Amino acid sequence: MTVDSSGNVWIAGQTDGAFTGYTNGGGQDAFFAKYSSTGSFTASTTTVKQLGNAGDDVIKCIKVDSSGGIFIAGQTSGNMYEANAGGTDIFIAKYNSSFGQSWVWQFGNASPAGGSNTGNDTVTDCALDSAGNFYVVGNTTGNFATNVIVGTADGYILKLDGGSGAPSDLNGGAAGIAYALGVVATATTINSIYIDGSDNVYVGGVVNGNLDVDGSGDTHHAAGDLYFLRVSSAFASPLDRILNNAGASAAGAETGGYVSADSSGNIYLAGVTNGATIAMTGAISDNQVGGDDAVIATWDSTGTPTQMLIDGTAAGNETVSGLAVRNSSVWVSGTTTDAFSGYTNAGGTDAYLARFNTSLAISSVHQLGSTGNDPLTKLVVDSNDYAFITGNASAVLPNSIQTTVGDQQWFIAKYNNSGSQQ
Repeated sequence: MTVDSSGNVWIAGQTDGAFTGYTNGGGQDAFFAKYSSTGSFTASTTTVKQLGNAGDDVIKCIKVDSSGGIFIAGQTSGNMYEANAGGTDIFIAKYNSSFGQSWVWQFGNASPAGGSNTGNDTVTDCALDSAGNFYVVGNTTGNFATNVIVGTADGYILKLDGGSGAPSDLNGGAAGIAYALGVVATATTINSIYIDGSDNVYVGGVVNGNLDVDGSGDTHHAAGDLYFLRVSSAFASPLDRILNNAGASAAGAETGGYVSADSSGNIYLAGVTNGATIAMTGAISDNQVGGDDAVIATWDSTGTPTQMLIDGTAAGNETVSGLAVRNSSVWVSGTTTDAFSGYTNAGGTDAYLARFNTSLAISSVHQLGSTGNDPLTKLVVDSNDYAFITGNASAVLPNSIQTTVGDQQWFIAKYNNSGSQQ
């Protein structure tokens, strides 16, 4: 999901049906769609683009530049734009504001590490920098984009020229065009990317080994630790830190790894933990609330830890699906199987949106759910500090413009900077 300069909201995903004016290519087709700034939507060939082949396809990320250029990144089990290399390939494309195709790429591999099955490549996030370059991140189990895999699964960063689509060499002339992130004999994932006003690139995810790109000596502790890596626009001057690298519960494991930064260069990392305690270097620690809890940690621009918060419900499990830092607000989204203070769980898994100040004190929390399960997938906060969340609803949500839903239709909700639903 993204919000363009006119306030239109763009979402992307997959469908097993066919939108008006389209025919399903077979299995799950990919699509992207545009909602007006007021939330209105009517499916047509001017508001929806459906893409598909005989395989299963999904768009995992979408961005729109100031000129109306539409950038998408996703994955396919078939021949989306080129012959499939094996397993799941990724595809990247740019369309103009009239949905005309500008350029496309399909990347994949057929040589997974340590096995005979075909390799799988996935997309997790994307971003645009100030020059209009398009970045895509994800994960691979094989030799991807001519890079040689390091661990059992590696994260990757791709950078493409927004105008021509030409990929940049991020390895300084070494083999491969992608920036690969991995640890020997273990799995490393990249789950998010953020680009700041100076075009520094931040990625976050989960590591199962001693990821130490900057030589600072951070070590892996338990079964899956959160981490972030920051590099300059030239992919130099790395700074990385592993959360859970001192005093953490050995039984704990983390998931997520959503990264952002504020205008002062302070770095924020969010995810989920099921450990009893997490302790950062510098005697900064917090304790489990109950079950799987959300965790937010911060560092200053030099990588010195500054604060941490573990939060959740006492009887439920939480997930984290997004993190955004805008102005003086820190927004976190996810799901809960319980209820936050002032709310009642509507049934199954509910979505939540929490807003904190930069000291990680809670400002507001909003819980949204139907009688079924309502998984949340994306969080976007615009320049006016309005938050947008999107996911899938299995039944009608409260205050919904639409009063009927099919089997797992998507939803979009908008909140103002006080946390009130719009």
